[in-house]
Amino acid sequence: MSKRSSANLDADSRHPAPSRQPIIIIADETLSVQAQLSNTLSADVSLISAINQDQLEYWLEDQEEQPDLLLLDQHFVGQQVGLFCKNWQLNPNTRDIDLMVMGPDDDEFEVQALAAGALDYLRKPLNSKICKLRIEKCLQQRVTFQELERLSITDGLTKLANRRYFDD
Repeated sequence: MSKRSSANLDADSRHPAPSRQPIIIIADETLSVQAQLSNTLSADVSLISAINQDQLEYWLEDQEEQPDLLLLDQHFVGQQVGLFCKNWQLNPNTRDIDLMVMGPDDDEFEVQALAAGALDYLRKPLNSKICKLRIEKCLQQRVTFQELERLSITDGLTKLANRRYFDD
């Protein structure tokens, strides 16, 4: 397995330049779910499949190209989805990557994932239209947040870095 070779990153940040396609990692052991999401999303994003923990860790170690979103099957990490979400948010290498959890059509599982820090929850069996809309919404919010973050570290008058930029 080879890593993606081309990177289009801003010179002074880990955030992707707006011109490249978003990168989504699908972490699910079920090949049919991988195929369904690929058919639904492949025209709009770059997809990476991970069918086990080792593959997921391999892709997350890539410091040149960080994914924009992780679609995580609840069973991918066993019954530890809550712990996984909390660790994801605390880890400086992953906390800027949005996380959506996929799992059974069960309110309790959904509440658990959202309470632990998942951005959204996709119920299985997946509805392709709902998945596409929720993922597009997530990616749009990510672009908006990154733009606001960029504006917060730039002086509006001079367009130079302000104090916030140097404090980080």
